[in-house]
Amino acid sequence: MEANPPNMCRVCFEPGGRVVFVAPGTRLAEAAALVGLVLEQACGGRGQCGRCRVIVHGSAIPPSSPDLTFFCEEDLEAGWRLACQAMVYQDVTVEIPPRSLAFGRPKILAEHLPIVVAATDYPVRKVLVQLKERSAEDSKALLEELKEHLGDFRLPLGVLQKLSQLDYRALSNVTVVVEEEDLCRPSPEELPEPRRSSSDIPGRESDGGNPSGTVSASAGQGLSVTLAQNLLDIRPGDHTASHLAVAFDIGTTTLVANLVDLGSGQRLAVASEINPQVRFGEDVISRIQYSRDHPDGTARLHEAVLQGCTQLVARLCEQARVASGDIYVSTFAGNTTMLHLLLGLEVGRLGEAPFAPVFQLGLSFRSKELGLPFYPYGQAYILPIIGPFVGGDTVAGMLAVRLWNRPGPALLVDIGTNGEIALSCEGKLYAAATAAGPAFEGVKIRCGMRAVSGAIERFQFLDGQPMWQVIGNQPPAGICGSGLVDLLAELLRFQIVAPTGRMLSPEDAPRTLPQPLRERLRLVDGRPAFVIATPEQSAVGQPLLFTQQDVRQLQLATGAIRTGVILLCKLVGISLRDVEEVWVAGAFGSCLRPESAQTIGLLPPEIPSERIHFAGNSSLAGATLVAVSLEARRCAEWLALQTRHIDLAAQAEFREAFARGMVFPEIHSS
Repeated sequence: MEANPPNMCRVCFEPGGRVVFVAPGTRLAEAAALVGLVLEQACGGRGQCGRCRVIVHGSAIPPSSPDLTFFCEEDLEAGWRLACQAMVYQDVTVEIPPRSLAFGRPKILAEHLPIVVAATDYPVRKVLVQLKERSAEDSKALLEELKEHLGDFRLPLGVLQKLSQLDYRALSNVTVVVEEEDLCRPSPEELPEPRRSSSDIPGRESDGGNPSGTVSASAGQGLSVTLAQNLLDIRPGDHTASHLAVAFDIGTTTLVANLVDLGSGQRLAVASEINPQVRFGEDVISRIQYSRDHPDGTARLHEAVLQGCTQLVARLCEQARVASGDIYVSTFAGNTTMLHLLLGLEVGRLGEAPFAPVFQLGLSFRSKELGLPFYPYGQAYILPIIGPFVGGDTVAGMLAVRLWNRPGPALLVDIGTNGEIALSCEGKLYAAATAAGPAFEGVKIRCGMRAVSGAIERFQFLDGQPMWQVIGNQPPAGICGSGLVDLLAELLRFQIVAPTGRMLSPEDAPRTLPQPLRERLRLVDGRPAFVIATPEQSAVGQPLLFTQQDVRQLQLATGAIRTGVILLCKLVGISLRDVEEVWVAGAFGSCLRPESAQTIGLLPPEIPSERIHFAGNSSLAGATLVAVSLEARRCAEWLALQTRHIDLAAQAEFREAFARGMVFPEIHSS
């Protein structure tokens, strides 16, 4: 064995045998990061989420106060500790369970509703310009000749410098990239209301239309210009065939991106990964707190999300075999905090009243200003937001499902740490946010984990026996959000959990409970628990337990979403039965079984299940729409300004409604 450097402690991480030498007093989470093992720390390392669980072998590390909260006496004796709290003072071997790693292979949703867009209103167009044949005496400036063909335009100095390097006397044609923009943004009342027809946002005709055009100098043709034009690029020859845009969904947990061909509107590639910001905290509140607690916190969060986006771009370009320098349009949807951090904006004010964001309307920048590896003078568009906790992802979702254009009352529900709800009713739009908490991400759940390999994603009792489906078809290491909803629904259905949220002990369980299920009831530290998987069945050699405390966490999360839906409908003056459509957005929503979600009250049981639809990644769909359509952008701006933001917590009946929403629907024994 290698000798320790003086005054250093040896830490060996298993499985894998990675070794690092650290100074006494180093936290295990920091030591793990030094050998490339990034642990889950949803709370930002404050010992509040319980996600960074490890097993310490060979040398005792005394339990911290948070350890006493998250582990029973048996677990503590087995060496279980929170890595963010455990400090190393002597050589130690540490076992890291799979569910404690932040960067497993995530199951990330990239699919969304089909999108169709107008074939004539691209934000950026490629135009092939036929140049005149020049004599040796012709001294006319190339820039002026281009203006004869294109009309007046502006251009960055860098493009003019590039133009000066061309030997244009030898050129017969050039490809120019033209951007159209409004010189003056209209006031809110001047923004056009989206058309209410079956074709809005107008469908691409079957024969398409191409954003690339040809302008013939000899024919004296010019482009019809209704908006100000920017000349973004000029290249010798015909490059109209490659015309690319990238759309991003900047999620709190995940990043997803589409590479789109502007000529056909088709997706060329898709890529996704965990948002690298998770190492600073899993939810927006913990990241806001991180930015406030550290002088360079905002900068580090900004750099992390840019790093993630850059990696996605590299993968997209590798898949499609294109160059990132050919990408002229990029668009970004995300919640308010994520979009602020993408731009490197301070987010401290989003964590305290009155929670004022820096911007609301959409923003446009040059790609190089954001520091992303696209064509430097390309267009980067940030979707508008509705409020501090109802962001561009909700606007994108409303755009993707055409929420304003539904014939009857319609809901869009994005279930996550920050649940976002939008309602369309009689031509008016409303939106609200509700703090569901991170339970659906597996945070503060004893054996909870993210939707990665080893997570139970489906669960049911079949003939009195627990049956599950695990991501990656392997022994379960834990259970993710969709599996938790299934599990809780089954426990309610078999009356192991009462509508009040009380989990029954083995003695209190109904006599009709099948014996195999009765045998899985336990008392842990004197409180009821249910054995999801035995030590022999699990991947971690320990039982996977679902406890009374886990029920309470899910009860809080479910109650928050349910209360938001009920209150929003009540404030508008409709009942839940009046709602004709419910669109469930996001990765978590797409994995839900409607019957399980309605059983626990996460989705209203009063609404017939056939009215519930899954929109997939509607944030990515909306970001893709605004990447290829100016009309979609105008619609997004209109949606952000016309949607009335409702502060649910400020409503007089909020507390009473939340108390009622915490009670699960009555379920009869099967």
